[in-house]
Amino acid sequence: MMKLNIIGCGHVGRVFAALLQRHAQVQIQDVLNRSAASTHAAVAWLAAGQACYALSQLRPAQLWLIGVSDDQIAATA
Repeated sequence: MMKLNIIGCGHVGRVFAALLQRHAQVQIQDVLNRSAASTHAAVAWLAAGQACYALSQLRPAQLWLIGVSDDQIAATA
């Protein structure tokens, strides 16, 4: 099963990740949002993944979902 990391797991990111988990059979590994509270909320909603608080904490994965706003894509990448 492929591992999925998520950067920016707001509403759209959560729903997309849940669909991937359900239909593509990926394992959600690490989740990173702007704040610790939103990261914990996303992990709880997904009932999967580990909360991370910095990009450096994200482990290697086969798939990455970048669900940040358009103006944050370059900085995140």
